[in-house]
Amino acid sequence: MINRKEIKNVLLVIESPRQTDHSLNTMPPLGLLYLDAVLEKNGFNSRIIDANCGSYDIDIVKDYDLIGFSVFCSNVELSFEKISYIRKHYPQKNIVIGGPQSSLYSKEYLANPDINAIFIGESENNLIKYLTAVNDEDIKGVYFRQDSNSGFKFNGLSTDFEDLNALPLPSYHKVDLNKYKLFPLNQKPFAGILTSRGCTYKCSFCYHNMGFKWRPRSPKNIVDEIEYLSKTLKVKEICIVDDNFTFDKKRVLEICYLIQKRDIKLKFQLENGVRVDLCDEDVVRSLSEIGVWLLCFAPESGNAESLKKMQKGLELEKIKAVVECCRKYKIRTYAFYMIGFPWESRKDILNTIDYSNSLGTDFAHFSRFTVFPNTPIVQMLKGHFSFPDPYKDISLLSSNVNVENMHLLTVEDLNALIKVCFRKFYCKADKILLLLRTTPLAVLFKVVIYAFKTKNI
Repeated sequence: MINRKEIKNVLLVIESPRQTDHSLNTMPPLGLLYLDAVLEKNGFNSRIIDANCGSYDIDIVKDYDLIGFSVFCSNVELSFEKISYIRKHYPQKNIVIGGPQSSLYSKEYLANPDINAIFIGESENNLIKYLTAVNDEDIKGVYFRQDSNSGFKFNGLSTDFEDLNALPLPSYHKVDLNKYKLFPLNQKPFAGILTSRGCTYKCSFCYHNMGFKWRPRSPKNIVDEIEYLSKTLKVKEICIVDDNFTFDKKRVLEICYLIQKRDIKLKFQLENGVRVDLCDEDVVRSLSEIGVWLLCFAPESGNAESLKKMQKGLELEKIKAVVECCRKYKIRTYAFYMIGFPWESRKDILNTIDYSNSLGTDFAHFSRFTVFPNTPIVQMLKGHFSFPDPYKDISLLSSNVNVENMHLLTVEDLNALIKVCFRKFYCKADKILLLLRTTPLAVLFKVVIYAFKTKNI
């Protein structure tokens, strides 16, 4: 194994899912873009490979000392195939993994002999410490081998990255933004930005990969990045991917003010689920004035009792009021739902379908519920589940459920109900016309193929 302190050249890789037709969207990999920027700032030579944008020759690793893989539940299989290949053909390379899957299944991956280090949570500081620390005790948030033959050492979790303004701009210039795709989308090319990290809410199904403390960037810092994307990289649309962009109303209004003051003309969408209880008319109006054309909400269920068990903390009627407000300001809306919670009967799922139609959002997506380790709902379910195989891909948008249903609904029953969800929502004249008006035919064709491949219709 190459000594950590001798590493100069770093290759960061994000693999694609094995079944690429089960992935409708590909986003610029913000996690790797931040890591690359921090590496470059600290004097390392770093390169990013995103296999979602095209194939690559794995033997390129010969030119690098450390190869880091960003592992998600959707790209596990190819990630570990490539790791195995590198270890076999380039045994001295330092191979590390990070990303949500690494944090969720770190104990399972400790048994993998091909890995030199496993990064937990946010890794900008941890990676630099791993590469530069004189004292191994200073390395936090990483399971790491001190040499090729040793077991893993762990010095405990690191603290969260507190001052996000101190981070350099993500290395957007290292990827081709024209190659990424998103549905729905208003303009290309687009980029994603993260204006805060962490979430204070305690939804029982969520792992909270970035912690429970909400850490915002300043409005000026955010708008500087937006202006760079617009004027230097010629980005036409920005997708804000925060868990809680609207957590601080004053900050949201200040961001909107600065965008208008600098006369930045872009389209925006908030695609990660905006809390409706933090989205009043002042916020919606201000967002519409800067070019926000799409807001996404996550009701998750049309059943008040399910929302209570999820610890979602939302009222169904409040969601309707915000959707109406968006309609007033000509902002399109998208809602996300999950079905297959173990306590849900067929009637409960049909209630969610009816609610999704009554809510009147422009778009909706229905996912199967999947339970992951270290989430609060594990205790609630008391064994009515099996965790996904940490070495097998799953798609949260098309996977079979891994939870036993207490009302004796089978996997086949739930897969049939997911079809009912999509058909009842989209197989209507107004929704079909909306898709035709807002979506290029080539993209719409891919959406239809995706729906058939994932067996959603």
